[in-house]
Amino acid sequence: AILDVFRQEPLPAHHPFWTTDGIIVLPHIGGPHPRRDEIVARLFVENVQRFLDGQPLKEVVDRAAGY
Repeated sequence: AILDVFRQEPLPAHHPFWTTDGIIVLPHIGGPHPRRDEIVARLFVENVQRFLDGQPLKEVVDRAAGY
């Protein structure tokens, strides 16, 4: 996931997002990130393969958790 909007900005240095695999933290400039399209495309292709293989998808939205 590429995240760039948070309740508290800047995101505190101790926040777990900084060290969580699969999360890229941006300073409220996510739209024009130069690697955004590449990262999204790779995740999409990987998730299609996971779906076809019957595996759980990556980066699924958890509505119960609020994200």
